[in-house]
Amino acid sequence: MVKVELFQGDSIISAPEKVFDFGIPFTDTVLISFFISFLFLIFLFFVTFNLDLKSKRGFVAEMVYEVPMFLGKLALGEKAKKHISFIAALLLYIFFANIIGIFPIPMLSGGKIVDIKSPTSDLNSTVSLAIIAVGYITFHSIKSKGFINYLKSFLEPLPFLLPLNIIGEVAKPFSLAMRLFGNIFSGALIMALAYKYLPYVIPSFLHLYFDLFAGTIQSVIFVSLVTVYMSFALDD
Repeated sequence: MVKVELFQGDSIISAPEKVFDFGIPFTDTVLISFFISFLFLIFLFFVTFNLDLKSKRGFVAEMVYEVPMFLGKLALGEKAKKHISFIAALLLYIFFANIIGIFPIPMLSGGKIVDIKSPTSDLNSTVSLAIIAVGYITFHSIKSKGFINYLKSFLEPLPFLLPLNIIGEVAKPFSLAMRLFGNIFSGALIMALAYKYLPYVIPSFLHLYFDLFAGTIQSVIFVSLVTVYMSFALDD
């Protein structure tokens, strides 16, 4: 958990706050993640209910399918069709999670009302996403190659590279998590500083850049890296 403090403990970005506890603590990050998942399901239901591809909703539905498919095919080729559900879900969830901060949605955190924040500005969230992604890749790598051949792949191209191959595999979720967290958190930090010291002259383009543009780019980068890792893991 990350907490940035300025003079005399004046906090501008707080660590995840525990909202309530039913034996398992629920932080604001967890609640926002559930909220985003709920919005995600409503969005998909609205787009696909009585779908007519010639309508505006049909255009949106095609974009929801075509954009992840395009990203998947860049690395996986035709294999992307087998994994389109995972690629699309990962891309859309991270996209919504990254841009949620642009909307002035109030929530209760730490006993006070605050604006909703992106869950991907919490390292716990990005580590979870990275572990899910790498776990999915590892499962399908074992499924396609077989467990023995999967283990043998760590000895390629030369057996003495085994330690480096293991380190590279372990480093994948850390690199994915830290890259996404670092970019989203730094954007949130810059906006928090700007609101604190320049509260009346904040140009709207900063919000558009850090929340919308950078959030979109980071979601595309995360999914692109996952598909590249997947292409190596599924390479026969």
